[in-house]
Amino acid sequence: MKKNYILTAVAALFALGMQAQTSFTSGQITYTVTGENTVECSGVESSATSIEIPATVQNEGVTYDVKAIGEGAFRWSKLESAVIPGSVETIKAQAFYYSSLTSVTFGEGVKYIGDYAFSSLGISSLILPNSLEWIGNSAFYNQHNSSYQPCLTEINLGNGVKHIGNAAFYKLAATSIEIPASTEEIGSTCFLYSKLQTVTLNEGLKKIGDGAFNNCSDLSSITLPSTLEEIGMEAFFNDKALTTINIPAGVTSIGESAIAMTSVSTINLDPANTSFVMENGVLYTADKHLLQMAPMTGVSNHVVNENCLGIVGGAFWGSELQSITLNKALTALGYACFESSLLSDINLDGPEKIDFIDEQVFADTRLTEVVLPSSPYYLNDGEFASCKSLKSLTIPEGITEIYPHALNSCSALETITCLSAVPPTIMDYYEDYDMPFYNSNSNAILYVPKGSKGAYQATEWSYYNIVEQALPLEVVSTNPVSGDNAAHYQTFSFEVTFNQPVTVVQNNPDVKIYVDEIGSSETLSPLDCWYATIIDKGNTLQVWGSDYDGYVDYFISDANKTYYVVIPAGIVTCEAGSNEDIVIILNPKTAPSAVETLNKDNNAVIEAIYNINGQQMREMQKGINIVRYSDGTVKKIMK
Repeated sequence: MKKNYILTAVAALFALGMQAQTSFTSGQITYTVTGENTVECSGVESSATSIEIPATVQNEGVTYDVKAIGEGAFRWSKLESAVIPGSVETIKAQAFYYSSLTSVTFGEGVKYIGDYAFSSLGISSLILPNSLEWIGNSAFYNQHNSSYQPCLTEINLGNGVKHIGNAAFYKLAATSIEIPASTEEIGSTCFLYSKLQTVTLNEGLKKIGDGAFNNCSDLSSITLPSTLEEIGMEAFFNDKALTTINIPAGVTSIGESAIAMTSVSTINLDPANTSFVMENGVLYTADKHLLQMAPMTGVSNHVVNENCLGIVGGAFWGSELQSITLNKALTALGYACFESSLLSDINLDGPEKIDFIDEQVFADTRLTEVVLPSSPYYLNDGEFASCKSLKSLTIPEGITEIYPHALNSCSALETITCLSAVPPTIMDYYEDYDMPFYNSNSNAILYVPKGSKGAYQATEWSYYNIVEQALPLEVVSTNPVSGDNAAHYQTFSFEVTFNQPVTVVQNNPDVKIYVDEIGSSETLSPLDCWYATIIDKGNTLQVWGSDYDGYVDYFISDANKTYYVVIPAGIVTCEAGSNEDIVIILNPKTAPSAVETLNKDNNAVIEAIYNINGQQMREMQKGINIVRYSDGTVKKIMK
């Protein structure tokens, strides 16, 4: 009995499958049987220009309900108008794709419109039924007239749509639209390049997809509902007319470049939002680890919060930002985070270590002189592309790879200084215009270390005029790092790494450790004397104080005192000259909150200026400066 039952079931399924393949024509329309009493439209006469699909159709004595319009059923047809009955629940992918359709009427009953179903047509007015729940990807993509201009000027989405797919209304010509309360998600690039001026978003919406309103240049008014949870990447990118944006309480995720290249001057964060905070008009994540979003107008300078670890891609893209002070903890700069801004001043030496600089970070900015940090090992794709004001660029030894478009169209470039004797590798590119230096100033001088001109000349670096030079001696790092706390048992051992090999010329240097201020009477010294040796491939100077047995001596530090380790000039030398004074500060006290100035009656002059890392500078820079005067006084000055 069981075996017979299985055979009967198989036979029934086979018969149903055969029935599903049955097609017939009634009037101008071809139908395919999909069930015992259901069919879908699957074709139309080639000469047909107008159809009114019936709710039911008969064939060989059987009455069928017309439940669907099949995939590609009227694709590339001459149909100019169509009336779809309420019996149709599903309109499948590409159903009217690239037909001649300019008018369509929907009956109440349609629930699903598939991908590209009405794509690339000439519909000017669209009223969708309240029964509709799903609008697929590119469903009404690029409605255009005979001149290929957007033509869908009137639209009503009904009140039942739950999902609007990616690029569903690409190049919409309508100036206003209301998204119904039933809609939970607006797909990526949904209204890309639309003519929308106002958008009404009802409570119920949870997600705005990537680029949903990207390049809606006339969009001037939009209020995000309290139910919103996610704003996608480039959601409102290049919406030039947009001046304000609100971040509701429930928003937990905001993508890169969400308001980049707009006219937004105010970001209104709901006080109940626990995922983000505002600081000086700029939006950070609640822990302040990420600088998420900044106004495009009204913020000309910004000091990054001390806890910030990274600036999100596009945060200042197209903004009025002119100057930014990076903090010590920062490690990453996201994609195009400063692109096309007015940025002309940035302290790339402020962070201890920038691990990641993404593509196009400084593209089309106003920077004139840049010294790159050595921690990212590459110069990324388009990093300085179209920087028309960039005149000088220093590429440290740590950067070993140069990617396409890195210096594209840097027409004002005068000098590039590469500190490595080994030319940074030019990464693969496909066309001439992809070369890192394409359309930059080929008359610029490329300074390279002595003895390395031939190596550079054999690569694409020959685009520039290559000149060998003895590079100036510079401090790369110290150990301990200046600004750190001293160990409880602090050894009299300090290392200074330079940008090139050095030679010791003073074996027993007069190193001083001053307590609380440089030049104070309280100093610390090892039991025996100081020694200077070279370690680590010849680039690192180690000065150490010995005890009477020839071992490294130590002292017990006081957490309440600041120690200034002064390594005097002239201990080491290289072809370009000797080292200048180097200061390593341990247990630094809180920096002054205001600029200190000399009393007008004091005739003392500045003898030397150091940064917080102990490197001597020609002039004071932004941040903490350690200034030594001719009368022996030393002050910390905040600029």
